[in-house]
Amino acid sequence: MSTSLHLVVVAEDTLWPGLQCFAHFLSTGETLTRLSIYQSAAYDLAISPGDALERLARVAQPEMKLELKRGTPTPADLRAQLASWITPDDPDQRWVICLDNAAGWEAWGIDPWLGRENIRVWTRSRTGGWTEWIRDDAGNPAAKALPDIQRGVTDRFMAADLIRAVTPAGSGSWQVLPPPTAALPLVPVVQAAIQNDWHWRNALASVQLEVGAATESTLFQWFIADLIRIMLREGASIGRGTIPPENAGARRVEWISIHAGGRFIIIDTFLGGAAAPQDSDAESDATWIAEMDQAVRLRSRLKPLSPEWILLRPTLRCRPATLALAESRGLQLVDEPAMSDLPSRLAELLDLPLPAEGAEIERLLKAHLAGTGRVRLFGPEPEALRQQRAANADPLYLNADLLLDRIQRDRRQNWLLWVQGERAFFRLPAEEKARPTSDWCLLVAGIGGLDPSAIRTLSKAGSATVLEWEENAEAGDRVRDWLRPFLNSRLTFAAAQERFAAKARVLAEAPASERRVVTPVPPPSAAATHPKPTSRAPQPAKRPERRPQPPERPSRDSLIDLDQVLDAALNPKKPT
Repeated sequence: MSTSLHLVVVAEDTLWPGLQCFAHFLSTGETLTRLSIYQSAAYDLAISPGDALERLARVAQPEMKLELKRGTPTPADLRAQLASWITPDDPDQRWVICLDNAAGWEAWGIDPWLGRENIRVWTRSRTGGWTEWIRDDAGNPAAKALPDIQRGVTDRFMAADLIRAVTPAGSGSWQVLPPPTAALPLVPVVQAAIQNDWHWRNALASVQLEVGAATESTLFQWFIADLIRIMLREGASIGRGTIPPENAGARRVEWISIHAGGRFIIIDTFLGGAAAPQDSDAESDATWIAEMDQAVRLRSRLKPLSPEWILLRPTLRCRPATLALAESRGLQLVDEPAMSDLPSRLAELLDLPLPAEGAEIERLLKAHLAGTGRVRLFGPEPEALRQQRAANADPLYLNADLLLDRIQRDRRQNWLLWVQGERAFFRLPAEEKARPTSDWCLLVAGIGGLDPSAIRTLSKAGSATVLEWEENAEAGDRVRDWLRPFLNSRLTFAAAQERFAAKARVLAEAPASERRVVTPVPPPSAAATHPKPTSRAPQPAKRPERRPQPPERPSRDSLIDLDQVLDAALNPKKPT
């Protein structure tokens, strides 16, 4: 029997069935003299699976006769095209017809060729298995398993070549980049990165590696690509590249592609930076959704490869709801909490063994987290934690006053007001001439209509003084209204007392039906040291029997809510 073979591929949704058949016959040593590709015109991308197969085949077998025909997805059109390619009266020619799935219209189109001598019909199922279609003794179509073709037979095609085959050239296309000139010494690089506080340029320079003008995010991509390379089995390939921004506000996408065992995987890497959302769940959720939308759009441009997609984000955290949304869209998220187990996580996602070098890297990462109190690896930590670490080397000690001081400086004011749970807190101004705390207690009590004995004083040596009381809507409205003119400016006791007195005069001159009853506070004695209830102390304000609807409560957005600041900046919320 002649070894001359004519392969006919009916291309539909993906590149893999035709490419696996083509690669299989290249590997068997048979003489593949002709490749004919039938592509349904229903395919809606600029480069179809048939186009991609033609590109790859021309490079792999340049001497072979190659043709690509486009038609309509109907059995009659397919049958007519096959009749023009297949001439069963030639005894020295064999044919193999390769289909993506025999359950569709193609099955009816190839019916006349089932059971014909020198003609074999193969189909690939959605799970990757292969079947040969024959006729049984009664002349009916029958299927039998075909174990000949292995998924990994396509590994001979480089990941970068597959990208080029399915993407058009020109502006906005995928850019395939060469690997670094030399493989990274991974364990020394991780050790150097730890010593350099995860500044990648400094780390690679310390191990005598030239990085040129590469950004921190690109250097991180180099590291991930080399970490994966030591895991890959023989024959598998890895590529890397970039995609220009989709628009002026978008970022450039940096990707790593892996072609191994018949799987094509894209890892979209992004290190982020100081501007990346770090503390706000709402901002982080919005960022994740934008990242997922972009990944889905890019994946659709690689539709012939049916790529699996991984988003690798060391500086972002996602919540369970975000993770569920990603899974529903066919995406894998690897975020900040998974970074200490990154080598194992990548090995699991790629279905590859974890080598000893990867296990050592993972040990270094976990020891680094445990020993330093960091919350983030591979990139910069949140600004508040960097400031805290700079102020005190002990990660177990948190001096919240440093953060409060920073907020006051940024707001250009010398006081703070915040609410935590059911308690309100007021950080007093530090004036040149010390004012007794009891004076502020009596003033705040009079403004808010509070019992002075219900106000606690929180202070310690070298720290600012804070007044604390039980939060309630009416008192909170009065205190915020009183402090509003001093937002983003300095506050003094004299100015606060004058404002309180002015408001008291306005209320006294207003008609009785419009007055809000607030008992003015006489100038307190400088000799008082602790606010104690006395017969002369102002009593809580009494509500009139009838009064107009109070004004709309001021928004807390314009004030300091320290509970949210501390929870977000210094104790990030874990996914719930």
